Amino acid sequence: MSWFERAGAEILRLISRSSDPGGAASELQVFAKAAELYAQNASGDVYQYTPHLSSDVVPTTRTLLWQHACDSGGGVLRMYASTAGNGAFEITINASWNGSAWTRDVLAKAVKFAFGDADAGWHVKQSGVGTWNDASWDGKVEHALSDANNIVQDVAGAWTAPSEIDAYITQQCPKPSAGHADIGAGVSFKKDFPATPTSFTFTSHDQSNITGIAPAYSLSSFQPQPYGMGVRATPTAVAAGTTCYFYARIQVS
Repeated sequence: MSWFERAGAEILRLISRSSDPGGAASELQVFAKAAELYAQNASGDVYQYTPHLSSDVVPTTRTLLWQHACDSGGGVLRMYASTAGNGAFEITINASWNGSAWTRDVLAKAVKFAFGDADAGWHVKQSGVGTWNDASWDGKVEHALSDANNIVQDVAGAWTAPSEIDAYITQQCPKPSAGHADIGAGVSFKKDFPATPTSFTFTSHDQSNITGIAPAYSLSSFQPQPYGMGVRATPTAVAAGTTCYFYARIQVS
């Protein structure tokens, strides 16, 4: 039984007593008991499996759940239930939904944090006048969510994620002398992979005196690691000291 149901039952009991000359309950007792039951439930000591507040009404676009002043200048913090995606939770500062657009409380920056089943992100609207719609926030930082991928950012800011990345590799140098067949270079990935990647697709943008055929020519991976790899290529049968080069894209996964 929710606290609303419990409070209602208790109030009805007190009201019934008020009609009994032998057990009268004052109006003050009725409201005091309701407040007591609410405080007891809100403390989290009992009935932790029932919501403190509950609504079954599906928003048209979004519904304001709660708001509170957050500074002396007039800014307000708000919480919304939204129909974005398959449902989302939004927190805003200095941004109020008027039913069709966002508007500010004061002439200052507006901020929104939102998360749902597909993504989570921060949105910002620079200081100004007028209203704006959901697609017209000035900037955002957004993280797409996946059922299958674990994405971690460590305390130093490095990312570990399994998704494919693009990298760019280049080398230009004289052909090595006899006994040194290949030329090569290294590339650092823009994130760490959870394990050493095993798939490398090379697409040459330009090359000179490199064996093989487009698009990869003779480019190949060398000593791959979760954080980077070497790339090498075999020059054609030109004289030692002849300039050889490659400029290529690598798709790594």
